[in-house]
This record gives sequence, structure tokens and C-alpha cells, in this order.
Amino acid sequence: MGEPRYAVIASDLMSRLAGGERAVGSLLPAEPELASSCKVPRETPRRALRQLETGGPVSRHPGTGTRVERTRPVAAFGYVPSAPPAARSSAPPPATSAAPGP
Repeated sequence: MGEPRYAVIASDLMSRLAGGERAVGSLLPAEPELASSCKVPRETPRRALRQLETGGPVSRHPGTGTRVERTRPVAAFGYVPSAPPAARSSAPPPATSAAPGP
């Protein structure tokens, strides 16, 4: 038997996010819509979305939906996100001074 169906759905959604199919801030399809399009019980996409939430690229909001927080794959899927642009600044790190000894 292969990979669990929820993991396949999560991987597919992650690939779509990484491919730019959904913008940061947009909503993913609702659980019932995913269940219908994938021809699976509603619990299957629920587990897939939970896995993505744990991995970090989405956040879930009851009554609102599942929002895309980033489109880059994250460590939970075998990748490490790149540093945000502010962290890649060309400015040197701040100088530190050692406290004088006793």
C-alpha cells in the first residue's frame, strides 16, 4: 500500500503553493470542496490541511477558512525556507564588546 491519501493531498497542495497557484493571504478550498474534488471523505482533506498547518505554510481559521501564509515549502516537507529579505540584508552584524574581566 502507498502513501496515505491525506499525505498525497497535502503534498499536492504544497506543490501548488510552491508553484504559485495561490498567493500569500488567499484562501485554500474548503474541506467539503476538497473532499468532493478528490472523491474522499471530508476527514481526509481535514487531515491534509492539518498537516500543512503543522508544517507552517497555512493557518486555519474556524468560520473563515485556511489561509496561505507562505508559498515556499517548509521543513516539515523536507525543505527549509529561505531567509526573509530583511534577514538577507548586506549590512554587517552589530558589533559586540566583551565585558572586561574582574
